[in-house]
This record gives sequence, structure tokens and C-alpha cells, in this order.
Amino acid sequence: MKKISDSNSKYHSAKGISASGLKVIFNQSVFHYVNYIWKPPTPAMNFGTAVHSIMLGDTTQEIVILPELNLRTKLGREERDNFYFANKKKTVISQSEHEAIEQIMEVLNKKPQARELIENLTEIEESYYSEYDGVPVRIRPDGLKQDKYIIDIKTAQDSTPIGFRRSIYNFCYHLQAVFYSDMLGYDPEEFKFIVVESKPPYNIEVYSMNEELIDRGRKAWQIAFNEYKEYYDNGSVNGCHWETRNENGIMIL
Repeated sequence: MKKISDSNSKYHSAKGISASGLKVIFNQSVFHYVNYIWKPPTPAMNFGTAVHSIMLGDTTQEIVILPELNLRTKLGREERDNFYFANKKKTVISQSEHEAIEQIMEVLNKKPQARELIENLTEIEESYYSEYDGVPVRIRPDGLKQDKYIIDIKTAQDSTPIGFRRSIYNFCYHLQAVFYSDMLGYDPEEFKFIVVESKPPYNIEVYSMNEELIDRGRKAWQIAFNEYKEYYDNGSVNGCHWETRNENGIMIL
């Protein structure tokens, strides 16, 4: 794959199917992916972006703190809207979120497994572009240690094994992890999730995937990719993926 040091915004506007697109296709359909309507990032998304950038030491993502305003007044709401407009290309977080990230960094210093994984990275947030089976693909890992492992930082409400495993299935994190690993030629067993709780006490845990989860992730990205390839090659916009159908192609619940 070709590595390019471009911005996050350039990566997301580039040609090629990404893990995010494959998740939409697997969870919903090619139709949903093709007709996706962009929406501005939510405060939770901005918080997650800020956590990523600060934990990784990424200085390319500019983060600004929203001043404390009285949002019960019309003037306060107007000042908020003007601030967002003036900083629309930046990541905006609140004062309380800034304080939360400071606490997260304190927790990180007490978690040697997570801290050492990040400290030993040889690159962070580099974009990769290639073709797979004649289809343009792109990936952008949070970070990797050359020829060793890939990491992905996830903010979550629950960092416990049961809680995060639920998030893996809900958000297809296993699809993303195995897709990244397969495209870059890394062992998926060495893929590491660094999970950060978004609420106090901001616990941080590190997880890898077992063989069953890897198999499920690989099957998921391949199903979604094949659906996308059909669209890419022939313009076919298929319906939802479902394994159980009758002889007329109707899905059986």
C-alpha cells in the first residue's frame, strides 16, 4: 500500500472504500452507504477526536476550548454558534471535556500496558491507499509499530471486557481491526484496542482479539467488500445483507 502523510479531512474525502464504509454496508446496506448524508460531528465525536489526538501526541489536529457561556440566553447561544463557525475546521471541546482529558492523561500514566504501546509507536495517523481485487481501498490506523502491531484508541462508556465486547459487535470494531491488519499484512492477533472510558473514573484497558472474533471480523469485512465491489463494478445497489432468504430472495427474520 502507498503511505501518504495527508490530513484527516483529505483522507476522508479521498477515493476508495474504507473500514467506516464497510461498517455501514455490513450493518445496513450498500444503498445506505451510497446515499449517506454527511452530518456535522457531534460533541461526543469531537471529544473522541480530541482524546485520540492528545493521547497520541498528534499536533496536526487543532483543538480549541469553547468558552463558558450562558446558553440559557439568546446572546450566549449566538456566541456559541459564532465560535463554532469561526473554528469549523478545528475540533471544539468544552471546558469540562478539556478537564476530563487531563484526567484521562493522568490515568494513562498509571496504565503501563497502554502507555508503552503508544510510546513505542513508529508512526501515528498515516493514510494508506491501494487496490484490492480491483477496488480502491484506504485505511488510516491510529498508530502502528512497524512490523509488530497496530493500535486503535476507542472511547467508550464501559471499558470492562463484557461492556467493550458488546461495543465491538455493535460498532463492528472487529471488522475494522481485521480489515486494517489484512490490508497492511499484520497479524490480527497483534491488533490492540486501547479503550478509554468517556466518564469518570476514565478507566483505560487494552484488548486484543481471539481467533473467533478475528474470524468474525474477517468474514464481516469480506461480505461488505463483496457487496461494495458489486456496486463498484456494475452499479448494483443491493439491499441489506442477510443470510436467511427464501427462494424469491425475501429475507426471513
